[in-house]
Amino acid sequence: MASTQVNEAQNARHVDEQIGNGSAVTSTTKATTTLRVPQPIFTIVNAPLITDVSREALLEWMKLRKEYVAVIEARCKAANEDVKAVLRSVHDSFDSNLLETMCETRWDVDLENVTDEFLMDKIKEITASFKNRELPDMDDLFSDELKFDLTISDVEARVTAYFHLANEIIKRNGVSDLFLGEEGIKRKCKVLVKFLPGPLKKKTKNELEYRSGEAKLAVRKLYSVVSNLALELEKETRAVKKVKAKEAKHNKAFVKERSVKAFNKKTVHAVGVAATGVKRSAGGTPRHGDQRNFSRPPHPKKCLHCEGEHEFIKCPTATEADKAAIREKRRAEYKARLQAGYQQRKQD
Repeated sequence: MASTQVNEAQNARHVDEQIGNGSAVTSTTKATTTLRVPQPIFTIVNAPLITDVSREALLEWMKLRKEYVAVIEARCKAANEDVKAVLRSVHDSFDSNLLETMCETRWDVDLENVTDEFLMDKIKEITASFKNRELPDMDDLFSDELKFDLTISDVEARVTAYFHLANEIIKRNGVSDLFLGEEGIKRKCKVLVKFLPGPLKKKTKNELEYRSGEAKLAVRKLYSVVSNLALELEKETRAVKKVKAKEAKHNKAFVKERSVKAFNKKTVHAVGVAATGVKRSAGGTPRHGDQRNFSRPPHPKKCLHCEGEHEFIKCPTATEADKAAIREKRRAEYKARLQAGYQQRKQD
């Protein structure tokens, strides 16, 4: 009895251990398969450096600097960090030797007194000025670069790209000051209209001259005018293309039909020739092979003047007057025969 109770107790303990082990395995499996929230992985963004103080280099640096600041501000906002503590200063973005040279030569200021605000002002002075302090030829400047990209299928996007390109050209060449204020905006609108493609330029000028004169003084209004006219012109162009395509399709079908008819006609003619072995000439007269039969009346064997055995032309007794009279008589007889044949065919 006692041994039986001991065995039951051992069996119960063994079952409990199995259950416990199963729970442990299950909990381990659950812990292993539980998905974790992915942690954001940021790539390192290096601040652009200034190693060249030419206009082109500083314009490119300002573009990269703007992108760099935007990325750092977004990351600091997401991580709740101080932007100033993370952002690299303009002073530290300068090549140290170049900055020392600039302070000594062009800026006449001590290196210790240079601030970010001072550096940005100097950079903007360089980028906003003319290259080599020389005013470029505006017509040459815009005619070489300002193009209306007709490969862009979206008409409004095409117009936007044109206006954006004009702004890029102005900034890149340091002529922004020439397009500020009322006179500057008027000058800018004039440039934008001047370098539009032919048909659109003509329509825009006509619209500004007689209906939308206020668009000469406002870039936004000019954009609206150009965009609407470009859309109308695009619709007209597509309509013309559809008509031409339809005409080309019709002409192609007509030519094909004529070719089929000509082929069928030739086939019927060839079958007829193969069956009869006789070809017909253009006049409808049948001919055998490639030989043509010509029937000409034989020359008279007797002289028409003296009835000798020779032609009248060679008659020794006939004068030139006699020969002329004989020729005239033969012509009259020939015409009479033709007229009689014509009357006979007409009666038939």
